Amino acid sequence: MTQLMINNVNFHVDMFEEKMITDANTGEELKRLNFSFSVVGKAAYDKYDAFFEDPYFEVTNMETKETLTLKNISHSTFYQSPEITDHTNIVFRVKLSKNLLKQKNK
Repeated sequence: MTQLMINNVNFHVDMFEEKMITDANTGEELKRLNFSFSVVGKAAYDKYDAFFEDPYFEVTNMETKETLTLKNISHSTFYQSPEITDHTNIVFRVKLSKNLLKQKNK
């Protein structure tokens, strides 16, 4: 299990994939992180659904100590808020990627 620190919040992730993708416009290689984590209940769902609405995240892989500023590509679950009870196990799937403009402006 991988542990990520995202905007100073610890995440114990169930699935973790790090890969390089090629930007369609520039041909530049960009790092993309795909991961999933689980929470239980409506309050946790609402909290993390709102958390992943931000456009950018500072992400540290706690195993490698690498820190990156990544752009939010997407986050999803199989549920929508009205379907969730206090006992529902929810798996979030998140995709984050380097952003060319943000990286070039640093």
